[in-house]
Amino acid sequence: MVVVWSKSAKAELKKAFEYIALDSRQNAELVRDTLIDMTVDLSSNPDKHPFR
Repeated sequence: MVVVWSKSAKAELKKAFEYIALDSRQNAELVRDTLIDMTVDLSSNPDKHPFR
């Protein structure tokens, strides 16, 4: 299984990162990295975060 981020998903991630970074760049990086890691995990375990 391959997970592909859509353009709109990438744009939303960037917007979220920029918004959180206004208060804390460290927290923005943590949220971004966590979301990306969760996406990578979907390839090996698709039932972990099922699409609803």
